[in-house]
Formats: sequence, structure tokens, C-alpha cells
Amino acid sequence: MQPFFRAATVALLLVTSVPASGGPFEDGIGALDSGDYQAAMAAFEQDALAGHVQAMVELATLYLSGSVGRTDRVAAATWLAKASEGGSVDALYLYGKLLLDGITDVPEPKRAVPYLKSAAEARHAAAAYELGRMSREGIGVQRDPQTAARYLRQAAEGQVLEAEHALGTMLAFGEGVPQDLVEGGMWMMLAARSGDADVASDLDRLLPLLSAEQTAEIERRLREHTDPMTPVIGGDHVHSQ
Repeated sequence: MQPFFRAATVALLLVTSVPASGGPFEDGIGALDSGDYQAAMAAFEQDALAGHVQAMVELATLYLSGSVGRTDRVAAATWLAKASEGGSVDALYLYGKLLLDGITDVPEPKRAVPYLKSAAEARHAAAAYELGRMSREGIGVQRDPQTAARYLRQAAEGQVLEAEHALGTMLAFGEGVPQDLVEGGMWMMLAARSGDADVASDLDRLLPLLSAEQTAEIERRLREHTDPMTPVIGGDHVHSQ
């Protein structure tokens, strides 16, 4: 499993505020909180079989995370497909990501697109990042820098670290979009500030191109930058203020 995908599944396992009483799903959440993943799987499976959409998602993430001692992408895909039909935004993203990477050995990026688009339309930032990356690199879709930049901006504004780096690089060096050294530099430095070690080489290319005035403007924008007030799903970091 790719690191970004693993992080997404772990986040889904950890983020919950449902009280641990009242039914199989709540029992599963309680078991997760106590680290009893076998009991959590049994509880989630009971409710998933009864049509509980979020239980399907939790069950799938357990299969993906390997917390029960094995990773089963086929079983996860089965439950995520069902949860997607039930309208779960997380399921739409995770199922699309499974298809993109390959449920077994063969990536299916074209099949992934509608699921990722539906998730992105529901403000899932990680789904927007995947669509931006696909459009930028021509994976499963026609290469389209304008579409790539649009999705990457959505993801960057939703706090996806890789999107900040990618969008910043496109803008700073004019990769199929109008060049903007200041905005591109802001996104790249924001990614660096948030822990993206990979951005260093691109910053090394950028810094000699900046005037003192442009550098000062980037620093001003960074000081004034705030995370979005509108809730987003799938962001993987929060900036320090």
C-alpha cells in the first residue's frame, strides 16, 4: 500500500466520536479505541451485513490497514463498493484510490475517475489531489494542466501536503498554466513549512528567480495564511500558526 493511502486508512480508524454503547457499530468503535481489532472487525461486519454504511467503511479500513494481521484489498474493495453506493464520501475516495493503485496487481485508473470525482465534489481534499495528479501526468485521463491546477488548488486549500508542493511547482515554473512566482513560491514554502522534504530541490530552483520584493511578498502571504473555515475531508496536516 502506498504511504499516502495507508495514512488515509489509519486516519479513518482513529477519527471518531461515537459513544461506545448502543449496538454493534458502537461496540466496534469501542473495540477500536481499546485496540481490540478482532472484536472491532466482528462488530463492524455484523452491522455491515445489515446495511450500515459507515460500518462497511470501518470494516474495509481494517482490511486495508492490516490491523487484524492480514491485508485483504479484495475484501476491502467489496465493502467500499457497497458503501459508495450508500453515499459514503470516504468510501468513494478509498474505492477510487484502490482502483487507481490496483485492487490486485492491475491499476484501473479509468474506473477510478468517477469515484474520485464524486468524492472531490463532496469536498474530499485527498480525492481532489489524486485527480489533479492524474490530470497533470495523464494517468487514466488526458493530460490537462488547467484541470490539474484546479484540482490541486482544491486539495492544497484542503491541507493536502503533496498538493501544495505540486500546485506551487506548476505555478512557479509555468507548467501549462500562467507563471506566478509569488503564488507558486507561497505554496511551495507552505509545503516545506509543513514538513514536505521533497520540495527542497524545487525551492532551490525557485529562489534564484525571486527578487527581494517577491520574496518579501511571499513571506507576507505566509504570515497571513490561514487554513480554510469551511470543513474539508481528507486533508493530511494542519499548519502551525
